[in-house]
Amino acid sequence: PVNECQWGGVACWGSDTPNLELCIDQLDFENDGLSGTLISEVGELDSLRFLILEQGSIEGQIPPEIGDLQRLLILDMDFNQLTGTIPDEIYGLSSLQQLDLNDNQISGVISSSIENLRLLTFLQLDHNEFSSTIPSEMGTLQNLSKFDSRERALMPLLLLDDSCLTISIFLPHSIHRDRIPQRQRSDWRNARGGLREPKQHRPAWSPRRARHRLRWP
Repeated sequence: PVNECQWGGVACWGSDTPNLELCIDQLDFENDGLSGTLISEVGELDSLRFLILEQGSIEGQIPPEIGDLQRLLILDMDFNQLTGTIPDEIYGLSSLQQLDLNDNQISGVISSSIENLRLLTFLQLDHNEFSSTIPSEMGTLQNLSKFDSRERALMPLLLLDDSCLTISIFLPHSIHRDRIPQRQRSDWRNARGGLREPKQHRPAWSPRRARHRLRWP
């Protein structure tokens, strides 16, 4: 049988990390027709840094066991059919730098515990079914450079250019206008512990995902 590190969509840690060599580092199944639900056993992949399951037909709720993935840098599950709320355990992912859950059917609120994601640089939650305002605690996220949400139910306190597709976001006063750059869309891929240069650039106005350079712990 073929080692799982050679499967399509799977990347493993390399020999430069002997304690993690051949452990799964990345799952990347973008637009691959992936369907079904995420099972709780996903939390056992504790070596995982990149979980990218976007543009599929994944249903059901995000399992709280994702909170066990303490090495996770990117959680990208946009353009699926996820329901339920964002589990509180996600806010305990201290290494997380990108959280991309737009274009699902996620409801509930954005917890004030989001302030625990100190390394978060990119947050995209638009086109869901949230029912509360953006917590002011987001203003403490000093590394956050891109936040995107167009949910009218979030009742913005500060509106930045809602009519423009390049940036359409709603923020509380504690998040400063000058910290929000124009949208940059790049297609990043992980390769044995590093990031390659983008294969292609999407148009700046694209409402699809963005993948930014990460700061390594």
